[in-house]
Amino acid sequence: MVLFFAYYQYYLLPMLVEYTTISEQVEENEKILGGLFETERRIGLLLDEMEQLQSDIAGLEDLIPPNSKAPEIVIQLETCSNTAGVVLKNMVFDRYVLHEKAKEGANRETGYLELPIHIMVSGTYENIIFFLQQLEQSDRLYNITGFSLFTQRYDDQSLLEMSIDLSAYALSFDGRPADGLATCGSIE
Repeated sequence: MVLFFAYYQYYLLPMLVEYTTISEQVEENEKILGGLFETERRIGLLLDEMEQLQSDIAGLEDLIPPNSKAPEIVIQLETCSNTAGVVLKNMVFDRYVLHEKAKEGANRETGYLELPIHIMVSGTYENIIFFLQQLEQSDRLYNITGFSLFTQRYDDQSLLEMSIDLSAYALSFDGRPADGLATCGSIE
């Protein structure tokens, strides 16, 4: 019996303790491994979602102007030209003109600003007509004051160039554009 007690105390008990410790470590490692597999699955889902978002961003970048500090009128004219399929080759702004409304007593009425613009577009006859329709349908009031249409001198003869003189209008507050001269906010 003493032999069995010594066997149990010095050989079997330490092995049982070591077996229990190893079993607990294996169980813990299985939980960690399960967590790693779950994390790997989530990372895969996130990567798929990130790829989808990147393709969505690429589509949105086409809709957002390249320079968010560009004047609103420039963005609107670029959008009209891109939609119509014409190339906006040149855009020159003249000094704006303030048209004031009548003032009554201490209440100061707002007027409007007229911003003369000279633009040059290039495209097919149909695309230029579509560009003019885009200007007409835009939220801003544009008034075409003059234009000339001619063929390009050295490129494809089916393309035309159109020089357009127009005025864009914006609301004015105290002799300044509503959103600052750089933006010339839309008349709404």
